[in-house]
Amino acid sequence: MRFEQLKCLVEVADTGSITAAAKRLFISQQAVSVNIKQLEEELHCKLLIREKDGVSLTPKGKDTVVFAQKMLTEKEQFCNIIKYAETVENLKVEVC
Repeated sequence: MRFEQLKCLVEVADTGSITAAAKRLFISQQAVSVNIKQLEEELHCKLLIREKDGVSLTPKGKDTVVFAQKMLTEKEQFCNIIKYAETVENLKVEVC
Protein backbone atom coordinates (compact mmCIF):
# COMPACT_ATOMS: atom_id res chain seq x y z
CA MET A 1 0.00 0.00 0.00
CA ARG A 2 1.42 3.34 -1.06
CA PHE A 3 0.44 6.88 -0.16
CA GLU A 4 -0.10 7.62 -3.85
CA GLN A 5 -2.77 4.90 -4.00
CA LEU A 6 -4.50 6.25 -0.91
CA LYS A 7 -4.40 9.79 -2.27
CA CYS A 8 -5.99 8.63 -5.53
CA LEU A 9 -8.79 6.86 -3.67
CA VAL A 10 -9.51 9.90 -1.49
CA GLU A 11 -9.66 12.19 -4.52
CA VAL A 12 -11.96 9.81 -6.42
CA ALA A 13 -14.22 9.61 -3.36
CA ASP A 14 -14.23 13.40 -3.06
CA THR A 15 -14.95 14.09 -6.73
CA GLY A 16 -17.01 11.02 -7.64
CA SER A 17 -14.97 10.74 -10.80
CA ILE A 18 -11.68 9.19 -11.86
CA THR A 19 -11.26 11.91 -14.50
CA ALA A 20 -11.80 14.74 -12.01
CA ALA A 21 -9.47 13.10 -9.50
CA ALA A 22 -6.78 12.81 -12.16
CA LYS A 23 -7.10 16.52 -12.97
CA ARG A 24 -6.79 17.45 -9.29
CA LEU A 25 -3.75 15.24 -8.86
CA PHE A 26 -2.13 16.37 -12.14
CA ILE A 27 -1.74 12.77 -13.32
CA SER A 28 -3.38 10.73 -16.04
CA GLN A 29 -6.75 9.08 -15.70
CA GLN A 30 -5.02 5.76 -16.36
CA ALA A 31 -2.60 6.36 -13.46
CA VAL A 32 -5.51 6.92 -11.07
CA SER A 33 -7.25 3.76 -12.30
CA VAL A 34 -4.07 1.69 -11.99
CA ASN A 35 -3.39 2.94 -8.47
CA ILE A 36 -6.89 2.08 -7.32
CA LYS A 37 -6.84 -1.29 -9.08
CA GLN A 38 -3.55 -2.16 -7.35
CA LEU A 39 -5.02 -1.13 -4.00
CA GLU A 40 -8.09 -3.29 -4.62
CA GLU A 41 -5.87 -6.24 -5.50
CA GLU A 42 -3.76 -5.79 -2.39
CA LEU A 43 -6.82 -5.52 -0.14
CA HIS A 44 -8.63 -8.33 -2.00
CA CYS A 45 -11.82 -6.33 -2.28
CA LYS A 46 -13.64 -3.93 -4.57
CA LEU A 47 -13.46 -0.32 -3.42
CA LEU A 48 -15.34 1.38 -6.24
CA ILE A 49 -18.48 0.76 -8.22
CA ARG A 50 -17.72 2.01 -11.73
CA GLU A 51 -20.72 3.32 -13.64
CA LYS A 52 -21.22 5.34 -16.82
CA ASP A 53 -21.91 8.56 -14.94
CA GLY A 54 -19.07 8.23 -12.40
CA VAL A 55 -18.03 6.06 -9.52
CA SER A 56 -19.27 5.41 -6.02
CA LEU A 57 -17.70 3.70 -3.05
CA THR A 58 -18.50 0.22 -1.86
CA PRO A 59 -18.93 -0.18 1.92
CA LYS A 60 -15.29 -1.36 2.14
CA GLY A 61 -14.33 1.57 -0.05
CA LYS A 62 -15.92 3.97 2.44
CA ASP A 63 -13.99 2.36 5.31
CA THR A 64 -10.78 2.53 3.32
CA VAL A 65 -11.28 6.23 2.55
CA VAL A 66 -11.62 6.98 6.28
CA PHE A 67 -8.37 5.08 6.92
CA ALA A 68 -6.65 6.76 3.96
CA GLN A 69 -7.60 10.25 5.13
CA LYS A 70 -6.13 9.52 8.58
CA MET A 71 -2.93 8.13 7.09
CA LEU A 72 -2.46 11.08 4.73
CA THR A 73 -3.05 13.55 7.56
CA GLU A 74 -0.54 11.74 9.78
CA LYS A 75 2.02 11.73 6.96
CA GLU A 76 1.60 15.46 6.42
CA GLN A 77 1.96 16.17 10.14
CA PHE A 78 5.07 14.02 10.37
CA CYS A 79 6.65 15.76 7.36
CA ASN A 80 5.94 19.14 8.95
CA ILE A 81 7.59 18.03 12.21
CA ILE A 82 10.67 16.84 10.36
CA LYS A 83 10.89 20.08 8.36
CA TYR A 84 10.57 22.09 11.56
CA ALA A 85 13.21 19.95 13.30
CA GLU A 86 15.70 20.82 10.57
CA THR A 87 15.35 24.51 11.43
CA VAL A 88 15.71 24.13 15.19
CA GLU A 89 19.08 23.13 16.60
CA ASN A 90 19.16 20.14 18.99
CA LEU A 91 15.47 19.27 18.52
CA LYS A 92 14.79 15.58 18.90
CA VAL A 93 11.97 13.82 17.12
CA GLU A 94 10.75 10.61 18.72
CA VAL A 95 8.74 8.12 16.71
CA CYS A 96 6.81 5.42 18.53
